[in-house]
Amino acid sequence: MQKPSSHLQVQLGPLHDELRAFAKENGLTIAEAVRKAVFNLTIGTDVNPYRFSYGQTEGATKKCQIRLTASEQTAIRESARAMGLSDARWIHWLIRSHLTREPHFGQLELEALTSSNLALLKLSRALRSVAFSGSSSEVDRLSTDIAHHTFLVAELVRANLMRWGITR
Repeated sequence: MQKPSSHLQVQLGPLHDELRAFAKENGLTIAEAVRKAVFNLTIGTDVNPYRFSYGQTEGATKKCQIRLTASEQTAIRESARAMGLSDARWIHWLIRSHLTREPHFGQLELEALTSSNLALLKLSRALRSVAFSGSSSEVDRLSTDIAHHTFLVAELVRANLMRWGITR
């Protein structure tokens, strides 16, 4: 019995130049770019994200060593420092966010989300007291404040999703 071939020959026509440019721009060979596209079309979006058991320790950790170019290491270091993380922690969060398809917020983001939640709780209490007094202008002001905070939190989450390359 003959083993099936893992090679594929495709006539790309005018897409060949675009594929070559995409591959070059992303540091891929043409074959890697095609494999990536096929993966994303067939498996990538249907893969169930990994679920970690929160609050449970998995025991011993395993060491993983990677090799980076100088520019990759510089980019990682700059990104990590901007978030207040070590290079190793940043890489760990990147891997975890890729596996779970969920962002990992840094300390600044967590503080901003906490601050926003506290502000929303204050607005909620104020809205309840205004509801009893019947002041329409005060309700409008509070609604605007709530919309502003909601926008800020949404932007923060969007920025984290983009930072970690997570799409929904």
